Amino acid sequence: MIEIFFSSFIVIFLAEMGDKTQLTALYFAAKYKLPTVLSAVFIASLINNIISVAAGAVVFNLLPGDLIKKASFVVFIVLGIITVLQKKDDASDAKIKGSFHPFFIVLIVFVVSELGDKTQIGAMLMAIQNRAVLPVFLGASLGLFCAGLAAICIGAILGKNLPINIIKKVSGAVFILVGVVGLLR
Repeated sequence: MIEIFFSSFIVIFLAEMGDKTQLTALYFAAKYKLPTVLSAVFIASLINNIISVAAGAVVFNLLPGDLIKKASFVVFIVLGIITVLQKKDDASDAKIKGSFHPFFIVLIVFVVSELGDKTQIGAMLMAIQNRAVLPVFLGASLGLFCAGLAAICIGAILGKNLPINIIKKVSGAVFILVGVVGLLR
């Protein structure tokens, strides 16, 4: 069982390196307070891997994987457009009237961007292949969170050393690019 845990951790951690959810974590770490981003990414990692190992097979049998992937790329394009066009700096961690608290923004975007992703499919397949839901869930969750943590650390450093407007414009452009390229593939 311990081998399944470690193999799940390693596979998901390595597969997540340079992925769109890492970019998301990096951006949010530069924009919002670190505890908010860390807790949202942790909860999102758990949610995504619960979906992967428990309900992944059902979801992918009911909905075409292509539809799920396209929806996540559309979310990236919308997020990118909003980020690029946003004039006011919303870096505060306080609730913003008429919108979501930053924790829920990070949580929702992270969960949606991971839907149908290679790491989610990988965790689902590892659980089926090993017939071991708990060690795959724990290893995959820790792998996803640690990959996000690496991006969060980089984002926190960038957020202290670069103006948020530059980070927002570059991140927004990259979000749009990832979404468009993903849809065109």
